[in-house]
Amino acid sequence: MKKSMYAFALVAAMTLAPAVSNAKTVNVTVNLKQYNGYPAFLAVYLTDAQGHYKETIHLAGFPLGYFGHLRHWLRESRGQVPNLDSITGASVGPGQTLQFSADIADALLNAGYQIHIDDASEWMMEVPNDAVVSLDAQNAGKPVPGKTYIQDMSFTM
Repeated sequence: MKKSMYAFALVAAMTLAPAVSNAKTVNVTVNLKQYNGYPAFLAVYLTDAQGHYKETIHLAGFPLGYFGHLRHWLRESRGQVPNLDSITGASVGPGQTLQFSADIADALLNAGYQIHIDDASEWMMEVPNDAVVSLDAQNAGKPVPGKTYIQDMSFTM
C-alpha cells in the first residue's frame, strides 16, 4: 500500500512540476486617483496579441453583484471566470493602492499579451480599459497612466 502511495506521489510531482515551472509570478500594483466617490471595483484580465480575452487574473470589490456594472469585462469574459475565490479581494478606495500577484504562463510573456483593467465606482461611470499595458519585459517596473479612476499601474516579473 505504501509503495503505491509513494509511486502516486512521485508521478503527481513529475506531472505537476512542469506546469509550475512554466509560469512566472507577476506582481501588479494599481494606484487609484484621489477622486470623490465610493471605492472602485476592478477587473484585471489578459488579452492576446489580437485583443481577444484570455483570462481574469484579479477581481477587486464586494459584493460580486457590482461586477455586472463592468459590462465590457463581462462581455469579453463571457462571464466565465473559474476559481473566483482565489482571485478576489476588497474594493479599492480613492487614493489607495491595490497590490496582488498572479502566476502567468511563460508563453504569454513577451508575446503581445496585455494586462487590462476595467473599473467602476458606485453611482459613477464604468471605465473599460482604464489602464492597459503590454506584458513585456521592457514594460516591467514602468508606471502606465490610467484614464479615470487609476492614477497609474505597473507590474514586475
